[in-house]
Amino acid sequence: MIIVGMGDVGRTIADALEEFNIGYDAVERDGARLRSAVADGYNASFGDASDTRLWRALDLGGRQFSVMTASSIAAGRDWFPSSLALYPDLHRLWVTGSDDEAAQLNELGIEAVVSPDESHGLEAAQALLTAFGIAPDAVSAWAERQRARIASPIAA
Repeated sequence: MIIVGMGDVGRTIADALEEFNIGYDAVERDGARLRSAVADGYNASFGDASDTRLWRALDLGGRQFSVMTASSIAAGRDWFPSSLALYPDLHRLWVTGSDDEAAQLNELGIEAVVSPDESHGLEAAQALLTAFGIAPDAVSAWAERQRARIASPIAA
């Protein structure tokens, strides 16, 4: 499992995976965001996932899932075909903010989950947990705890 981007969405996905003892690695290209994620205990490294030289180091061929949380579709169009050709068995999930972007991604052969900014990627995290075979009741209970945490005025 690889997470690309460690903003709010990437962190929510990492929290979900950690809750259910599912291993992951994350890559982040923004230095400040990376330092913050590492300081908060997330397993993240520096890198730009659009750099094809990084793909082998990330062991994309040995991964089951890849989640893109922080990139534009326009920027990705150049490397989508190569990624799909080199790693046909990698299940790709892209978290997007709109139905239009989701439709564009689906046309490219990439599964998209629409997740409004205020949800911090809960929909994507739930989809991943379900794909990993986590019981629906456990996924729902985790999501409710996350919603309460996000809604709290003192949420960290």
